[in-house]
Amino acid sequence: MAKMLMAIMCLTGFFVSYSYAGNLKDGLSAYDKGDYKTAYKLLLIEGKKGNANAQSRLGIMYYNGQGVPQNYKRAVKWWMRAAEQGHAAAQYILGSIYANGDGVLPDYREAVKWWRLAAEQGVVLAKCHLAQMYAGGLGITTDLKTANRLAREGFDAGGQYCEKVLWYKYDSSNY
Repeated sequence: MAKMLMAIMCLTGFFVSYSYAGNLKDGLSAYDKGDYKTAYKLLLIEGKKGNANAQSRLGIMYYNGQGVPQNYKRAVKWWMRAAEQGHAAAQYILGSIYANGDGVLPDYREAVKWWRLAAEQGVVLAKCHLAQMYAGGLGITTDLKTANRLAREGFDAGGQYCEKVLWYKYDSSNY
């Protein structure tokens, strides 16, 4: 009897965990189809459980008002949860949110913090924006060499936007 009970518990656990994985997949699929009500319902389940991908998508939904009333503060809350788990896209978005003051007070130090974390994970645009922050001394001490290095890395990785910050193309005396 104990073995049978254990087998039932294991199988139940398997199906429950499979359904949780399905919530994310099904939620993202519903989102892609424009069924935001279903997407929200499924992603919220996963987001509350700590799934960073679901949390980041919930941030997008709140920011854009997709299936929920537009609410920048809730968007930031969900992106923060994802970013704190190392979700690179959420880190990049938070950097942009803090730089622009969307739903939060503008805070260049916070923007630098989140863009730096995203850049360390290879997010090209984060490198470009971080280069601008170093170049202009926004939220961080001005450092043209670091700005140029980041801009070059971003540009070389396909970030055409980074070209606006590249000095080495015009003046090699910065080295």
